[in-house]
Amino acid sequence: MSDSPPSADSPPPNGDGAPEGDAPESAAPPPAAKPTARRTAARPWQGGRFRSTAGRGRKPSARMRTIVILSVLALILVGAIAAWIFYPRTFSQPYFLPLIVDQYNDPNEPAAAWGEQDRAALTGRGWQAPNTVDDQERRLLVEELTRLGSEKSTEQPVVVYLRAFALPTEKGDLAVLPLNASLDDATGWLPLRDVFQMIKACHAPKRLVLLDVMQPTAGVRNGIWTEDAAELAQAVLKNVQQDDPNLFVLCACSPGQTSLASEEMGHTVFVHYLIEGLSGKAASSRDNPVTVRELAAYVTANVDAWAWHNRGVHQTPVFIGPAEGGDFPLTTADAASADKETPLDKEYPAALQAAWELRDGWLKDAGVWTPPALYRRVEDAALRAETRYRAGFAAADVQAELTKEIESVKEQRKKAPGAAGLGEPDSLALADALHRPPPANPEQALDTLVHLANLHAKPDAKPEQLKAETDAFLKQHENQPFELSWLVYQAAKAHPETRPEELRFWLSLLHPEGRPVPDYAEIHLLERLSRVELPQPKDAPELGGAAQDWKEAAASALKLADAAEGAGAAWALLPPLPDALMDYFDKWRQEAAGRRRAAEALLLKKPLDLRAAQAALEAVRTDAPGFMGRGYAELRGDLDRLGTAIRCRDEAFRLVPGFAENGGPVGTWSQTMPQQGAAWKNLVEQEEKTARLARDFADRLSDTTNLSPQWFRETQTQTETLQEALDTLMDAVSSRRLRSLIGQRDRAGGADAGEMEAALRLPAWSSADRRALWQAWRDVAGRLNEESSTAPAGPLGGAEPTAGGPATDAEDGVLRARAAFALLTLAGGADATKGLEVPKQAPHTAEEKAALRALGRELRKRLAHPPAPH
Repeated sequence: MSDSPPSADSPPPNGDGAPEGDAPESAAPPPAAKPTARRTAARPWQGGRFRSTAGRGRKPSARMRTIVILSVLALILVGAIAAWIFYPRTFSQPYFLPLIVDQYNDPNEPAAAWGEQDRAALTGRGWQAPNTVDDQERRLLVEELTRLGSEKSTEQPVVVYLRAFALPTEKGDLAVLPLNASLDDATGWLPLRDVFQMIKACHAPKRLVLLDVMQPTAGVRNGIWTEDAAELAQAVLKNVQQDDPNLFVLCACSPGQTSLASEEMGHTVFVHYLIEGLSGKAASSRDNPVTVRELAAYVTANVDAWAWHNRGVHQTPVFIGPAEGGDFPLTTADAASADKETPLDKEYPAALQAAWELRDGWLKDAGVWTPPALYRRVEDAALRAETRYRAGFAAADVQAELTKEIESVKEQRKKAPGAAGLGEPDSLALADALHRPPPANPEQALDTLVHLANLHAKPDAKPEQLKAETDAFLKQHENQPFELSWLVYQAAKAHPETRPEELRFWLSLLHPEGRPVPDYAEIHLLERLSRVELPQPKDAPELGGAAQDWKEAAASALKLADAAEGAGAAWALLPPLPDALMDYFDKWRQEAAGRRRAAEALLLKKPLDLRAAQAALEAVRTDAPGFMGRGYAELRGDLDRLGTAIRCRDEAFRLVPGFAENGGPVGTWSQTMPQQGAAWKNLVEQEEKTARLARDFADRLSDTTNLSPQWFRETQTQTETLQEALDTLMDAVSSRRLRSLIGQRDRAGGADAGEMEAALRLPAWSSADRRALWQAWRDVAGRLNEESSTAPAGPLGGAEPTAGGPATDAEDGVLRARAAFALLTLAGGADATKGLEVPKQAPHTAEEKAALRALGRELRKRLAHPPAPH
C-alpha cells in the first residue's frame, strides 16, 4: 500500500463510498494514521460544508461522532414531538360574534327559548368576542355586522351565531326579525341575504355562520301558519355559498323542521350540542383541535338523535361548506368545558298553580257572573307565564308579570255586573243553586224529626223524654241554622199531612231561647202554615175530610214555594240580559208574586176553605190564566232554560278560543305521528263547528223581538246542540285522556312526551289535572334526556316517522288558518270573514304559499279588531 496521501478523486478508505462518520457503530475503527485534510459532501443537519481539521489536534473517534449525531437527532425528534403536541395551541382563535334576538316588542311574537343561557354558554368558548353584544334592534344589528371586519386581525377566522325569529316577506324572501320588528310591517325586518353580504364583507379568510333562525313561530292568532324558515333559508344559502367559497354554514335544522329547546338541558338543543362539540367531543382525537367539519358532523348526529328520542320528531342540522376540502380549527379540546345541565324544577310553580286555581274558583262561584273575556285573560296570562318559564326566563320576572296581570283582571271583575255577589241567600233554593252543601247523611236526621213530632203530639208523652231527645238532636246541629232549616223544610215536604201544631214544634227548634227563625223564604212559608187553625174532628182525624183537605193544600203550598223560590234563584243567578228579556221576566215576577200572595192568604182566611186555597195555589203554580196562560212551574222552566243557555254560551266563548289558539301545537306532532295529525284535524273541525253554533246562539239570545214559549223551546234545542259540541271538544282534556297520557310515564317514548307537551298548551285542563300532567311530562322528559346523554348518536329506538317535512307543515298551515277562521267567526259572525276563504288543500306552488301568507296577515288584522256582530 502506498504511503502517499490519496487524491481528492480517490475513493474513501472504507471502500464503499460512504464517509467514515456514517459507519455503523459496530464497525471496526480504521488503522491509526496521520490526520489529513479532506472534503466531504454537506449534511442536511450540518448547515454548511465540512472544513479541514488538519493541524488542529487529534481527530475524534468514530464512536464519539456517532454519539454526537444520535444526540442531535434525538433533540430534533423531541422538538418535532413538542411542536406536534403544542400545535393546537398555536392556531389563530376565531373571532366570535353572537347575535341573539330574544326580546320582542310585538306581543304576538312567541317567547324565545333560552336566549340568555345560549348566549352565555357560547361566549365562554375562549374566543375573542365583543365585550358585550346586546344590540337587538335592527340598526344596532347592522352596526355590529358592519364592524365585524374592523375588530379582528386580517388572518383571523370569524364565527357568527345568529339566533332570531325569521319570517318570509311578501316576496317570499326570508328576513330576520329584530327586537323592534312589527309583524305587520316588513320594512323593519332584516333580510337574511343582507346579513350574509355583511359577513362576506369582513374579508376574513374563513367564515362560519351558526344559523339558528328556525325557531317555532307558527300560531293561529298571529297569522303565522307555517314553519317555513328552514326551507326558505336553504334557498338563500344556495346562492350565498356560490358567491362566497370561504363560507361555512351550519343550520339548526332541515326544511319542515324547527329548532327545539330542552327544559332538561337549559338550552336549545342545537346550542347544547354545539357546546359539547366545541368542548372536545367533536374532535377526531383528544390531542387535535375541533374543526368546522368535525363540529358539524357531531352536532348533526346528536341533535337529530336527541330530537327523535325525546320528542318523536326529527331535527337534522344542515351543513354547507366548500365542495372540495376546506376546513379550519375552531378551538382546542381543553379551551372550555361543557356547561352543566340546569333543568327546570319538576314541581309546578306555585304562582302558576294559583292562577289556574283562581280560574277554577271563579267557574265554581255561581253567585258572581264572570265575563268570558276575563276568564280568557287569566288563562292567557297563565299560559304566557308558563311558556316563558319553560323558555328559561327568570322566574322572578315571570311571576311579577303574571301577578300584575292577575291583579288587573281581579280589579276588572269587581266592576262586572253582579260582582258584589248575592250575599247570604234569602231562600233555601238559592243556597242550593249556589252549591251550598246540605247536611251529610240527612236520612237519620229526618227520621228523628218525624219521631220528635209524633212524640210531641202524643197526649201521654213524658215531657222529660221529649226534652232529652230534643236536646240531643239540637246538640248534633248546634250552630248550624242553614242545615237545620234545610232538614225542617225537607221533613215538611215529605210529610205534608203534618198538622200546624207539629209544624210549630219543628219551627221552635230553629229559634231556641226566643231567637228569630233563619231568614229563608221557605221557612217563612212554614210559619204561615203553622198559623192555620184546622177544625178538630171528633174521631179518626187522620181519615177525616179536613185532614185530607189540609194535606192537599199544604202539599200545593210547598210545591208552589219550590217553583217560586226556584225561579227566584234562577233569576238571581242570571248574568246581564238584553232589555227585552229583563222587561219580560220583570213583568212576570211582579204579577206572579201578587197571585202567589193572594193564593197563600186563602190559607188564613176565615171561614177556612182549604179546597179553595188548594185550587188557587195549584193554579198559580201550573197555569196562572192571567199571565200568558202559564204558571210558576213553566216560567221557572223558562228561566232555567235561559240560564243554561247563557252559561253554555259563556262556556263556548271561553273554551273555543283556548282550543283554537293553543291547539295548533298539536299539529307539530303530525310531522311524525299520523294519528296525532288526524287528532288535530278532528279538533279543528270541532272548533269550527262549535264556533259557528256559539255565534249563532249568541245572536239568537240577543234577538228577543219575538219572545214566546216557542222561542224558549227552540233556545233549549240549540242549547243542547251547542253543549254536545262543547262536550266533544272537552274530550281532549277529559279524565280519560289524562289517564292515557300519564298512565304510561314509565314506558313513554319521544312521541308520548311530545303529546304531553302539546296537551299542556291547552288551557281547559283543571288546575289539579294540569299539575298532574306537568309532573308526568317532566318525569318522562327527564328520563328520556338521561337516556340520550348516555347513548351513542343515532335513533334510540322506535319506528321512523312516516310523515313530515314541508308538505306536512303546509297541511298544518291550512288547519291553523281554519282555526283562525273559527276564532273570527266566534268574535264577529259571518260578516267578520266576508271576502276571505281558507284554501281546501295545502299550498304547493310559490303563489299558493304567498296567498296563504297574505291571508294570515289579513286575518291577524281582523282578529285584532273584529267587527261587532249584528
